[in-house]
Amino acid sequence: MNQVFGEYLKSGRLKEAWLTLNSTGWSIGEARSAALALARAVDEPLFTFHMRAWVAFTLDEEEFIPDDELSTREYENYDY
Repeated sequence: MNQVFGEYLKSGRLKEAWLTLNSTGWSIGEARSAALALARAVDEPLFTFHMRAWVAFTLDEEEFIPDDELSTREYENYDY
């Protein structure tokens, strides 16, 4: 997945890179690096803030929920 993302990023196809980043097949470390690389390429303050916040959240290993554990624990349901 990382290779496909990199090809899209290099060619300036940022929408496709974003969609690739949001698909399965990433290790969390690769996804963190890719998110920050995409933020640099997009060069938009709000998007950069969003990507940095996501990376910061995923660094807290006690709070981060891996995909394979999403269906095994109870979580609060927030109605916004």
